[in-house]
Amino acid sequence: KAVVVISIFLQSSNEKCNSLQGWMGFFMKSMCIPKKAIKVLAHAGLSISLSSIHNAVTSMSKEISSTIRKEVRTLHAAFAYDNFDIAFNTA
Repeated sequence: KAVVVISIFLQSSNEKCNSLQGWMGFFMKSMCIPKKAIKVLAHAGLSISLSSIHNAVTSMSKEISSTIRKEVRTLHAAFAYDNFDIAFNTA
């Protein structure tokens, strides 16, 4: 509880002190939490805003894509793709 309260105070005093809120935003995005709920939690100081979440995801995607391109060019990495789906028909 104390960590959350301190994190909210830090975010309210400095926009760049939002580590906990950023993780909460990523978690809620990955769990498909409704936008209205994210907006309410962002207003309460428990999450970053939707636009910040989208910007962070876009930034991370570009960074990861760049890293993958570099690894492919050096040929020091191996990649595997597994798309194995089984549909069990039940009566």
